[in-house]
This record gives sequence, structure tokens and C-alpha cells, in this order.
Amino acid sequence: MNVNVNGLVRRLSALWLAALPFAAGASEEAFDLAPLRDLPVLDNGRVKPLDTFARETLREATGKPDFSGAKDPTTGARRPLPGIGKEPTALFLSLWADPSAFSDEPLILIEDFDLKERLGVPRGVQHLSSAFLAGQLNSATSAFSGLLAHAQAKRGEKRDADLTRTERCAEELYHRYARLAAVFAGMVPAFVPLPGREEKIWLSLKDLGDLAAAASMHAGGDAHAPLIALAGSREAAEALKAAIAARDAAAFNRAAPAFAQKTKEAYRRFLETHPAGLWNTPEMLDREVLYNRLSLYEWAWKIYLVAFALFLVARVAGGRFSFGAAFSMLAAGFLVHLGGFLLRFSIVGVHPGEMPRIPLSNLYEALVFCALGVALWGMVFEAIYRSAHFGAVASLAGFAALVLAGSCDTIFNSKISPVQPALRSFWMNYHVSSMLLGYAGGVIALGVSHLYLFRFLRGGSDAALLQRLDRYNYRAIQVAALFIGIGLMLGAVW
Repeated sequence: MNVNVNGLVRRLSALWLAALPFAAGASEEAFDLAPLRDLPVLDNGRVKPLDTFARETLREATGKPDFSGAKDPTTGARRPLPGIGKEPTALFLSLWADPSAFSDEPLILIEDFDLKERLGVPRGVQHLSSAFLAGQLNSATSAFSGLLAHAQAKRGEKRDADLTRTERCAEELYHRYARLAAVFAGMVPAFVPLPGREEKIWLSLKDLGDLAAAASMHAGGDAHAPLIALAGSREAAEALKAAIAARDAAAFNRAAPAFAQKTKEAYRRFLETHPAGLWNTPEMLDREVLYNRLSLYEWAWKIYLVAFALFLVARVAGGRFSFGAAFSMLAAGFLVHLGGFLLRFSIVGVHPGEMPRIPLSNLYEALVFCALGVALWGMVFEAIYRSAHFGAVASLAGFAALVLAGSCDTIFNSKISPVQPALRSFWMNYHVSSMLLGYAGGVIALGVSHLYLFRFLRGGSDAALLQRLDRYNYRAIQVAALFIGIGLMLGAVW
């Protein structure tokens, strides 16, 4: 992307983030999180903004990126959380800075009923505290320790297939606990690149303390000058933690920009000595924060749902106005959906010195793109036939696909991850996109086929309508066969 576009994105990000405090509750207005949201963090081989890291950590530990407290199993009321706010970045910073306030808070998701029974937890409980699980782990005779020991023994003997469902769930529960424990201990996130080194080493708050102490013991050596410079980052981090623990908004608003400046300066120095194409630029981090905050896919499925209702009205009531309103709503959902996809593309697919890559490397991205194709074909067929059948099918499928992608994170992992080496190919963009556009045509054919079957089984249906539905189904299958055929040929070339 050119410089003008990057500048526009930065200005839009700033305007959006500046407007958020007015939309948030009064309790969060005093804490200005904007300087910290785009802090570069290294996690799983990718540099991402702190805002993304916070959402992913909360989703992994609690099951939701916007966790607002555990539900009481009897009353259904949510337990209020301590800290500086409920917004993901605010809650994560509270966990990181003041772990003692959260050790007894039920944060860690538990879903399996059999595992709950083995741990003596009521079936209605959905979250456990880290203190409870730490007690289980410290007891060699606890059910939790026993399940983990059995699972570890089976994996050591290469008998992964023999793991029971309860043992697998116990392992997942332990991973959630370990992730939260790492945050409490200051071992994550790693947000400061180690200066003066060719190795890609990033430091957490705990690492900063260890290295700063080591550097201070050898202050006379020039070789330790880069390490001594880390003391400023350590001091800024400690000031930020103290402000969060004290719930002091004024101190927080002083410490946050200072800490952000230290870490961003370290990242800029890091980028000067490492290949630019392998690391996200500050502009890309800004775009990722904007992508997180806008939640365009969530807006898109809501618009698709309204479009589906309008297409039903248009089919029953008829009239050009009702059809035009339904088609316009479908087009609006498509544009919002496309905006979210292009914004994600600008994050993962546009790196300096590298070939652009369409975000189609996991199930989540594939499902989102397929839903986009369904909406596209629905609009194309409606523009030709004006029947309201295609629009109803496309809007319902788009709604269902985006809700499924957003709610089933264990299946459709929405994380932006480094692409596998085998997928780094010129042909990947065209092969996968062609196949998914063909699948989208197949979804349209599936929906129209069900409409035909429903009309036929009702009996007494209009023969002319059945004939039209049969023709619509044939056209949709033609589109599916064409693009799947193109995709197969491109895959063979690849």
C-alpha cells in the first residue's frame, strides 16, 4: 500500500480510538488505553499489537475475548471483575499488573461435565479460579493431577489415540491455567526486542528485570551498554504496573505514554537491523487494532439477518420497493463484509518486499471468504432474475457462516498466524480463491434445492414456480462447476 493510504489508515485509527472513551462507561473513561493498544508484542512467531494479544489470551483462558465475569450458577448474574476496566486490553493489563487481585477470580473456562464431576465442581459452574487449580496441581492425590499424569504417560508411550475425552479436556484446562499463570508471572507478553543482537530475542517483564540486574553489575563495560538501556523500559513498566494496581488513572495516563515510547523505540531499532518483509510495520499494527475495534464481520452478520427478513417480506408481499430494500440491505452487508476482509488482507497479505497473500490459510479465513462469495453470487443472480430466492439463501447463509466462524473458536481459529511454508506460493491465492467461489455457488444451489424440495413436498405448488427453481438451481450449479474446475486446474499447475 502506498504512503497516502497508510497515513489515512493511521488517521482513521486515531479518530476511532479517540471516540471510544465517549462510548464506553464512565468507569473506563479516565484510563487512556490508546497509547498501549498498538504496542508490538512477539507471540507464536508473529509480531502483533497488544490489543490482539490481549484478546487472544482472554479467549484462550476464558473462552471469550470480551470476558465480563463468570456467571453465578444459581442466579445467572455475572460476578464483577476487579481492575481498570472490562474492555479486553484493560482487563489483560489488570491481570498482568495485579495478579493477586485475580487469583481467586473464576476466569479459566471448564466445559466437560465429566471433568467437572471428577474435580467436584457443580455442573452449572463454567469457570474456575487459578488458585483452585493450583491447589489441585499441588496435591499429588487430586483427580486433576491424576488425569494429567495418565495423559502424560500415554503421550510418552506414543499412545495419543488412547487418551480419553476427560484426559484431553484436563490437558486443555491445564493449558488455559498455564497461559494465565504466565501472564501473572510476567513471563508474557514479550514486548521489548533485545538490542544489539542479531538473534530474534524478545524480552518479557521478568526478562527485563533479570537482564537489567545483570547489566548493572557490569556497568563499566561497553558491551553491556545496550542492556543497561533496558533499565529505562523496566522502570517504565514498573511505573505502569503500580498505577494499574493502585487504580490511579492520573498515574496511569502518565506512565502509559512513557512505557509505549520506550517499547516502540526499541521496535524501531529492531526493524532497522532485520528484514522488513518478515515483520509487521507500525502502520500494520495500527491497522490490526482498527480491525479488532471495528468488528466488521459482526456488523455484517447482523445486516445479513435483516436482509433475510426483508427478502421474506419481499417474497410474500411482492412489490419493487420491498425487493429494492432487501437487495440494498444484502449489498450493504456484502460491502461491510468485504471491508472486514480487505482490512484483514492489509494486515496479513501486504508485506514490503513480499508477494501479496489473500488471507485463506485456515478454516476461519476460508469460511469468511466463502460466505463473501455466497453474498456475491446472491446479488448477481438477484440482479438477473429478481426472484428474492437467491437473496434469501445468500443472506441466511452469510449470517450463519459468520456467526459460526465467530462463535466456534475451537474449530475455526480466528488467530492471524504465520502462513505455512508449503502455502507460500503464487498459485495459492488463485487456486484456493477459485475453489471457495465454486463452493459458494454450491451453497446457493444447496439453498435453492431445499426450497424446491420444500415446495414440492407441500403439494399443490405452482408448477411454474418449481420449474423456475429448477432453472435457478441449474444456473447455480453451473457457476459452482465452473469455478471448482478452474480451481482444480490451478491446483494441478501448483
